[in-house]
Amino acid sequence: MAMRGVFVILIVLFMMQVWVESIDDARYFEVKTNGDENGYGKVMALIDCGKECRRRCSKASEHDDCLKYCGICCQKCNCVPPGTS
Repeated sequence: MAMRGVFVILIVLFMMQVWVESIDDARYFEVKTNGDENGYGKVMALIDCGKECRRRCSKASEHDDCLKYCGICCQKCNCVPPGTS
């Protein structure tokens, strides 16, 4: 009988471990939202970074550098930084 109790406890501990790991996986695969402070909102559509950076950098004096750094920024934030004047 004692062996059965130990077995049940081990099964419960195993199930808790699997549950905790699934929570961590859910956090890893979170979707960016543009919602309110509670995190609820619409899912953001991914923008075409290449197209938007070409538009943004079209008048830049250092065109290649502008495209490079705009692309890096866009991949991280899914946005295009403010343009040049």
